[in-house]
Amino acid sequence: MVIENRIPDVSGINQTYEKMIKKLLFLLLLIPVVSFAQTDAQLAYSGVNTVTKVGDTLVVKLQYFEGKDANNTAIAPTLYQFDFQYNNKLLNLISRTWQPASTSAQKAYNSWNGYKFTIDDTKDQDDFDGQYLSWLSNDATYTTNADWSVERVTFQDVTALGTGDEFIKYEFIIKDKFNTNYSNYANILNANWANYKESDGTQVSVTGNTTLTDLGAIEGGNAGDVSISVESNVITNNIGDGADFIYSIYAKGDTTNVLASGAFDAAGDATVAGLENDVEYDLYISIDDSKTYMDNVVTVSDLALVFAEAIGAGNNPNGISTTFDYYLQSILANVVGETIPNGGDINFDDSYEILAYLQGVTSNNTTYISKKDDGYNISGIKSTYGDEVNGIATVSPTFKPTDSNKTFNFVHGLAGDVNFSHGFEPTSNNADITAAQQSKSTERTSAAAGVKFNAEEATLDLTSELVDGKVIFTINSEVEEMIGSQFNILYDTTRLTLNDVVFDTGNTMTNFSNHIEAEGKVVLGSFDQNFEATVKTGAPYKIIFTPTVEIQNTAGLISFRVNEGVKADGTQIIFKMN
Repeated sequence: MVIENRIPDVSGINQTYEKMIKKLLFLLLLIPVVSFAQTDAQLAYSGVNTVTKVGDTLVVKLQYFEGKDANNTAIAPTLYQFDFQYNNKLLNLISRTWQPASTSAQKAYNSWNGYKFTIDDTKDQDDFDGQYLSWLSNDATYTTNADWSVERVTFQDVTALGTGDEFIKYEFIIKDKFNTNYSNYANILNANWANYKESDGTQVSVTGNTTLTDLGAIEGGNAGDVSISVESNVITNNIGDGADFIYSIYAKGDTTNVLASGAFDAAGDATVAGLENDVEYDLYISIDDSKTYMDNVVTVSDLALVFAEAIGAGNNPNGISTTFDYYLQSILANVVGETIPNGGDINFDDSYEILAYLQGVTSNNTTYISKKDDGYNISGIKSTYGDEVNGIATVSPTFKPTDSNKTFNFVHGLAGDVNFSHGFEPTSNNADITAAQQSKSTERTSAAAGVKFNAEEATLDLTSELVDGKVIFTINSEVEEMIGSQFNILYDTTRLTLNDVVFDTGNTMTNFSNHIEAEGKVVLGSFDQNFEATVKTGAPYKIIFTPTVEIQNTAGLISFRVNEGVKADGTQIIFKMN
């Protein structure tokens, strides 16, 4: 489709062609011998201000620069007409302002939406007067295109403009490219042609820049679908799944006004809409702490690690050093305090609270031990999770969607989970404490980040029998090198009551038991605070129940939630039951 709104030719096509031919012949004769070369007039347009983000106002000025003839005399057109187009999907035209102060000038502009100029490709794109003549001859045309709009400016006066004078200024609002077919803001405003004429009708040659400065770096705008994920050993070890976690997103530094929230799917993935590009957000992840496995988060294996750190024995009597493998463990183990763990020295207050928790003893301290209905969440960007800064572990919740990055991986941990049985073990080398900084060398310290806390497995034999009207449940073990053990045992309260717990673990072992009758749970185990004595092999544990109803056998009466041991170096032993 061709736009037919044309300014009438002032002097006629034939005279224009004759003038162009004369000019060409004149140049061919004079170029080798004269000092001056004819220069074209120019149409120049550029951004007046700097724009950086969606919503900014772009001010564009259009200027005239005079040309010179072969005698270096300024060419003085009195008619100035030009045509340009802009991308209306990315720019919103809001104003036009004429710049010349002349009261005698004739000024006009025309505007058409839904058109785009197709140049005559036999001529240079910046041969603006040539493209104008091609338009007159239909070798250059306008076609329909909903993404573009055309502006035509006409200015005529009795005197010529001075070089550098501005014709007009346009103001555009930078629009959001979301839901458009454009990935950047390049090439969004183009000059099409120019028609400059002298007072006698002579056509003036015009060149200039065809494209506005590239605005490809514009920030902001709707980020579209942003992908987030959570990693945790709850998911990796099939303890639960990703649907047990929820996320909350805030503006960076704000923890009051939730901008977006939701649940992850079973794989730990989620898609978030409504965020903006190039804006920083903070994301926090929390776990559904109503899950029964929350009572298995902090165990005797964690106690062993915290107790070893509290002792603080170094490689020689002159000082102390850490037994931890990651800086983050000083956050996870710092379970006593006024706020959710934020790092610090680990002492016997922390180890005592974990031991008291396992034994069912309540203290007056404020503690942050994750358990059922009371989870304390720690989450952050995976790549920097636990990174050391000035000797302290850092956890960053901050992310920023951009055009090139809309996928972010987060990880989750729980206070008190020092051996990462349920939380994510750091994989960044910057989170690692080097072996030279540790008070002793272990197999874990020689392992790569992220794999130091792989548990071992061992098999125990269980027997359950009716003896003199009692149910005797025996845990038989041939496992050596255990300085601690823990069993969370569930029993059927409708058919059994607890009678006694019998320990035969060795004379120097400290044993503990805790009966939670309302839940039908018995927590029992052993721990040597000197990291020297080990649990005696044979039948170290017996639990005696009295049946409350007549029973024929012991099948289905007793089950386990936690069954594990720990070595002196903190290695967790997962028991397999026969």
